[in-house]
Amino acid sequence: MAEKPTYKELEQRVKELEKKNNPDIVEYIQRAMSGESVDAIVELGGEVFDVNYAPITEADGRISDVVAVSNIITERKRAEENLEKESRMRTTLLDNIPDCIAMILKKGTREIVASNRFARELGAVPGQTCYKTCAMRDDNCPFCLAPKLWATGELQRLEVEYRGTWYEGIWAPISEDLFVHYIFDITERKRAEEALRESEEKYRSLVESTDDSIYLVDKHCNYLFMNKKCLSRFGLPIDEILGRNYIDFHSEKVTKDFVGKIEQVIESGESVSYEYKSERDDRHFIRTLSPVRKPDGEINAVTVISKDITEKKKMEAQLERAHKMEALEILIAGVAHEINNPINTITLNLPLLQRIFQDF
Repeated sequence: MAEKPTYKELEQRVKELEKKNNPDIVEYIQRAMSGESVDAIVELGGEVFDVNYAPITEADGRISDVVAVSNIITERKRAEENLEKESRMRTTLLDNIPDCIAMILKKGTREIVASNRFARELGAVPGQTCYKTCAMRDDNCPFCLAPKLWATGELQRLEVEYRGTWYEGIWAPISEDLFVHYIFDITERKRAEEALRESEEKYRSLVESTDDSIYLVDKHCNYLFMNKKCLSRFGLPIDEILGRNYIDFHSEKVTKDFVGKIEQVIESGESVSYEYKSERDDRHFIRTLSPVRKPDGEINAVTVISKDITEKKKMEAQLERAHKMEALEILIAGVAHEINNPINTITLNLPLLQRIFQDF
């Protein structure tokens, strides 16, 4: 039978552990040597152990040694650490989403299990219900899609106005018993969308009520938009025009000139106006090309407004002809005056001439 280590030998082992920079293990052994059973998590050589340090007591009550029983739990420990890290990251992420209420709820009761910082500030804390703390109701919200989530197991999404505020609600499954509910305040977005819609309606009304042909092309001269007035000149449905190129409807010469004007607008960033005669019906137009910019300032399209000046051109031609006729009449009158002057002189002097001839 092996001899029991003496106290000095145990002390020497403790010192050896101290040399190996394991102060925690030293502490556990010292506590076990004092008669305490110690459970601890220990890392050695890159592995993690679940260790129980227990004293070995002799018949006379003297502690002669310490026994350590260990299990390798490296994988479990790493999984727990990763899970905890992921949980911290998720919480940090949710806590920093502005105007977002995030809650983990129990299926059926809608009892809050966990919530983010923004939700907690509103009183949505574990133990409460979402409808009482967030909607200030004593019963379930009529627009809640949690039952549909439970029935289908699929993510649900809804935009709803409640007490003057617009919200976007998202219900997503976590497990058989839990689901997460996100609530976003989208009031400002809705107001911006409504303002944009009203602006677009006003713009469309203005564009469609004018007698001018208005259309939009991209940098490559593909049609992006066309008002009804312009569309009527093509005699085609809109879906047969949008997306097609300018050259599909015009000659190569006219297209080359148009492309040059588009490039000029994009390069200069300034509007260009010029007179244009249509090949289609010989009508005359004043075209104004203006750049369309993205939020970052880049020009990605050009608006074209064509004002029909055919009647104006006809009136100008008639006026020009009238001016020419007037000038011609003045010229003829002048010439006639010069021709008539000698005849008048002779007529006025006829009596004198008669007397002269009588004297002969």
